[in-house]
Parts: sequence; structure tokens; C-alpha cells
Amino acid sequence: MKNIDLPWSIKNNTNSLPEFSSDERHRLITLSTRRLPLQPDNPLEEKMIYLGLLDLLFAYIYDYRVREGETMSESGWNIVKLAATLSWFEVYHSLPEVVVSFYRRALTYPLVRSWRFCTLIKRDASYLLQHTNTKQWCLKCLLEIREFLIAYPGYHVFAELYLNDYIVWIQTRACESNLHDLGKSLEEVSSFISLMF
Repeated sequence: MKNIDLPWSIKNNTNSLPEFSSDERHRLITLSTRRLPLQPDNPLEEKMIYLGLLDLLFAYIYDYRVREGETMSESGWNIVKLAATLSWFEVYHSLPEVVVSFYRRALTYPLVRSWRFCTLIKRDASYLLQHTNTKQWCLKCLLEIREFLIAYPGYHVFAELYLNDYIVWIQTRACESNLHDLGKSLEEVSSFISLMF
């Protein structure tokens, strides 16, 4: 598998913005009227939302690297299998829990199974979350995940249950500083992960 530069990587311009297609812009306009559930009062519940986002980003980045940025018909399957948030309706309570879940699923289900590859995905997610325009890049990733799930037979329900709300949430309620902090914390979790296996 060749090494590719991700659009949000540090090697590229740190102020870069994603380009949204006309379909993605239309989807954003359509979803702009969607009402989210009430903001959680408990900080732990808010943390669970951010950790669920990280789970989705891990799955997306894994798929992006496997398909080398090209379109692939199995992307929906990859993402659902790797993101326990979708396949198992998992709710995470801690960062190491998300990372361990991703590593276990990535080393079990898909075609490419490698500890080094998982570590690369974790690093990529950390870069994405620490990017200057992290909310826009996360939004782009969520829109692409939604598109893959709609295209894969039987997976459109995940878009309705999770992706639509996450797309609205990342624009309206997600805090950029919380995303940056999550990215920094992700860098520091590596030594703990080795102990979990």
C-alpha cells in the first residue's frame, strides 16, 4: 500500500479548507432545518458525542487510506464494520476505549490488518482534529461517510440514525477547542494502548 498525503495532513497547508461538491452543499442546506435533541447537561454525555465522532473518523480515515482517496464500492461496509458506534451502537466513555475498539476491529474484520497501519490511522486522526479548520474537515468526512452509507445496500438507516445529527452537530454545537484537545490527547494515548493488548 503506497503512502498517500491526506488532504488535511500537516505536510499540506495548515489553513487549507475542504472543497464541498454541489451535492454536499445541497445536503447541508437540506439538513440546516433539522433540529437536534437538547444539549446534554452532563459533561460526560457531551464527551460521549466527541468520542463517537472519533470512532467515525477512525473508520473513515482507514477507508480513505485503503482506497487511496479513490471511490470504492465497499467503503460503506468498511466504515460500518470498523465503527462500533454504527455496527454495535457502542457508546464510549473514555478515549483509550475508543482507540482499543478501533484497533481490535481493524485487526479483525477488514482486508488490511496491520498494527502499524492502525497506528498511522491514529496519527492521521490526531492531525485532523488538531487542524486549524478541524470543524470543516470533520464536516467533509461526515458528509462522505453519509454518502457511502446511502450508496451501500441496507446501510442508509445509519445515515438517518447517526450521520445527519452529527453533520448538524459539528456545525452548530461542536467546540473547536474540544476537538483540538481530543487530537492532542490522542497523541498521548499510545503507551496505554500497548498495555491493553
